[in-house]
Amino acid sequence: MKFYFLLIFLFSCGPMGTSLYDHTENLDTTSSTPKNNDQVIIADRFYIRDLFLDVFGNEIEGIINGRILFKPMIFGGITDFYDSSIKKFSQFEFPEARLKDNNPGKHKVKPSSIIKEGWIIDSCLKIYKNYNDSFNSVFSKNSIDKNKEINKEDVQKIYELFYSFSEISDETYNEIYKFEDLIDNEKKWDYVLLSICVSPFWKVL
Repeated sequence: MKFYFLLIFLFSCGPMGTSLYDHTENLDTTSSTPKNNDQVIIADRFYIRDLFLDVFGNEIEGIINGRILFKPMIFGGITDFYDSSIKKFSQFEFPEARLKDNNPGKHKVKPSSIIKEGWIIDSCLKIYKNYNDSFNSVFSKNSIDKNKEINKEDVQKIYELFYSFSEISDETYNEIYKFEDLIDNEKKWDYVLLSICVSPFWKVL
């Protein structure tokens, strides 16, 4: 239950105090180009899949394929007869079964939605619960000692895995630091990684 305390903050407060849905409600779902300079683009299934694999390793590919890559109507990403014929159980599926229609390229961009964020949250939690080695490898690869107190330098290392070339704000870090008082053991760092993994704003390009 302690973990969901932070989810409320991360989903309600975005950059400049706005919500992710405020940015995406008018997003053109059939074009990869924003309508105007204020319009943002949301990462598609290919970007999200690649990021998850970069962070956690290829061992979690099955989870990400099933929850994200195979859902173009939810996550977007150009579909054609090649990338929709995905090899599974040593057999290629018929491309028509994956496309669900005869309009390749239809699903270029998808705005944020509760369903999309739900699959992201489910993926993060599934990796945490079922792939301990992949999850803990994030800390070892980034030289983070889980016995240490939560600190901004190490939180920034995790933050940059999802938010490339971005610095965590004081406001967000202060919320994450609350895990230090809520959780006494090394699991506090698990919650730090989980909270950043499920936050919706790293998918804004």
